[in-house]
Amino acid sequence: MGCDSESDWSPSGSGTGGASSSGTGGSGGIATAPSDDCGSVRLTAYTAGPRGWCEFDRTDPVLPSSVLDGLTLAIAEPYNGSSYGGEPGESCGECWEIDTITGTEVVMVHDLCPIEGNPLCAGGHFHFDLSTEAGTALDAGGLDEAEARRVACPVSGNVYVQINDRNEWGYLRLAFVNHRIPIRSAEFRSAAGGDWLPVSRSGGAWDVVDGGEPFASDGPGAVFRLTSAQG
Repeated sequence: MGCDSESDWSPSGSGTGGASSSGTGGSGGIATAPSDDCGSVRLTAYTAGPRGWCEFDRTDPVLPSSVLDGLTLAIAEPYNGSSYGGEPGESCGECWEIDTITGTEVVMVHDLCPIEGNPLCAGGHFHFDLSTEAGTALDAGGLDEAEARRVACPVSGNVYVQINDRNEWGYLRLAFVNHRIPIRSAEFRSAAGGDWLPVSRSGGAWDVVDGGEPFASDGPGAVFRLTSAQG
C-alpha cells in the first residue's frame, strides 16, 4: 500500500527523525520526518557511486534486487539517525517507500547529504537526494515534492558483514548489510567464549579497535550480536 490516499497523508508525520536524539534537535528549523505514516519529502538527484558514506557496496549481490538496480538515496544529515531517532549513521540501510505522481518505489539509504555546502539538506524540509537510477524510476529529482514512509527493507536471507579494512592484530572496519530495519547496536565476542564487547559506530560504518584479538590473524574468530532500532 503506497501513500496514495488522503487518509494516509500526515503533513508533519508521526516520527521524530534522527535529529531529535542526535543533538541537532527537532526544533530550531529542523522539520519533522515521517515514520510509519506518510509525510512530505523533497527530492533532488545525484550520481551515486558503488560506495557512499554508509560504506557498503550497493552492488553486493546479497542485497535486494531493487538496490542492485540502483534504487538508493542520500539522506539529509539531520535525519541520519534513522526514522527511529538513533545515533548518526543508524539510517544506513534503512528503506523508505517514496510515492510520486508517476510511481512508487522502495529506496535504501546508502549515502549522506551533508549540511555543509548543501542548504537543501539542512533540515528545513525533510529531504532525500536520490541516485540517478532512483530519480529515473520515480521521474523525480528536480526539487520535486513527494510522499514517503519508512518500510522494512525487502531483503531475503541473512544479515551479512562486509569487511572494509582489517589488520593482523585484530582491527576491523565493517558494514552490516541486508537487514530489514535499522541496527541500533552491535556487539561481538570470541568464538571461544567470553564477554560481549561493543562494536563502535564510525561514521556510516562500524569498527573494532579495542578487544579485537579474536579477529587477529591467529585468533579464533568471533560472533556478532545485533540489536535493532525496535529493540
